[in-house]
Amino acid sequence: MPIQSIGRVSATSVKKGTGKNWDQWIEILERAGASVLTRKEIVVLLKKKYRLSAWWQQGVAHGYEVHTGRRIDGQNYKGEYSATITKSFPMDQKTLWKLMTSCKGINAWLKPIGKFSLKPNSAFEIAGEIFGDVRTVVPPKRIRLSWQDLDWEKKTYLEIHVVGRPNKGSILVFSHDGLKTSAHKEKMRKYWRAAVDGILGLTLSSG
Repeated sequence: MPIQSIGRVSATSVKKGTGKNWDQWIEILERAGASVLTRKEIVVLLKKKYRLSAWWQQGVAHGYEVHTGRRIDGQNYKGEYSATITKSFPMDQKTLWKLMTSCKGINAWLKPIGKFSLKPNSAFEIAGEIFGDVRTVVPPKRIRLSWQDLDWEKKTYLEIHVVGRPNKGSILVFSHDGLKTSAHKEKMRKYWRAAVDGILGLTLSSG
């Protein structure tokens, strides 16, 4: 029976993003000897031979490891968890990037206390004793932030990807990595789902 989904990523989604469904990727990676490759080696294979984007390199590699039992969905090789939210938007990549990096957009998903500029090394604080700083900004594709909840033992990291789609559409992806427990994962999934819905609300109010 065909694989309908691995974790929260459906066969339809992976085919739209990569040109192949889960059954095809599992077969390709098995033939390539991925069962004895490290996660990093699988990612390199997907990058060099199949030219996948950075997002799908990680997504396909993770899906393979979950399918073969090497990893729990949402958990990395260190035993840490990731919370991921994706949402389709009816606008092109550059327009969505401009929206979410505008003052209104930043206030919808980050809600910084005090003055803040979305550029590398800029620090922020939000309600709830949460601090962080901007690590990377790659317009119109990617943002990486550190995220430190004072109740947690160490920093975690948030990556935001804006992925262009055909017909002037795009996908917004929030991926929060380095979470210690599954409870933290579920907490941040709810948090970032609300943030993405806030950005979507801006598009509806302006449309």
